[in-house]
Amino acid sequence: MLLELPLEVLHRIVYDYGILSAIDVKELLLTCKGVYQALRGTEFDLTQHRALTGLLRCASNRWLRAAMLAFDRFGATHKEFKLVCCMGNAKLVNYMLPRRKVQDGELFLSLLASRNQFEIIELLLKNGLVYATLDAYCEAAKRGYTATATLIRLYSSEGRLDL
Repeated sequence: MLLELPLEVLHRIVYDYGILSAIDVKELLLTCKGVYQALRGTEFDLTQHRALTGLLRCASNRWLRAAMLAFDRFGATHKEFKLVCCMGNAKLVNYMLPRRKVQDGELFLSLLASRNQFEIIELLLKNGLVYATLDAYCEAAKRGYTATATLIRLYSSEGRLDL
């Protein structure tokens, strides 16, 4: 009965509406060869299936396309956005930036500085989503992350931070 549906409709039901979880889709794939071929025939089908596992799982496994798709379909909480930033995937953070606002920027920048997430810090500072703070500078300098400390100092020279 499922295989009688047009392929586009089947894909919409299974992947786009968020009705089925990744485990549900896996179980469906195992029902018969025809369903498996219809739902996993291309690389994009695999990406769609991975996206159902959620943004954090995709990001932690470095499935960039699936993470972007999961973000587009399901969004991200503030906590998920911060966790993705801490994972250090600059491409994913850059993709998410136009749609996110960073709250608690000072505490967040100190956390990123302590983990030496140079690329992420640079993206957030350039986009004005966080401001350079003395705490973040001290954290990076204390841990010996000179490039990160220098970057924070550069952004602080615009009058936002008096060192």
